[in-house]
Amino acid sequence: MTDETRTQTAAHDALAKRIIALAAQQAVVDPAEVSPASHFEADLNYDSLAKVEFAMELEDAFGITISDELMGEVQTVGEAIDGVRALVDDGGGGASA
Repeated sequence: MTDETRTQTAAHDALAKRIIALAAQQAVVDPAEVSPASHFEADLNYDSLAKVEFAMELEDAFGITISDELMGEVQTVGEAIDGVRALVDDGGGGASA
């Protein structure tokens, strides 16, 4: 593993941990209870307003713009991590991931 790969892996791990923490905060649960497999509605009891508020938190935290279309497609924390990672890697644009 190269130094660049290690740096990227560490950055992706930090991004995932931050998103999990934000998802947990919105759901008012311990971050240890949230994983990439956690479903926003079924596991974290998000309603549509909670999902919008979570998207706004992600936008503020990562300096990105999340389209309504993308947020509508995201069902799990892992999908949110992948979407945010794609937007961050793409420079923060509002395109769908």
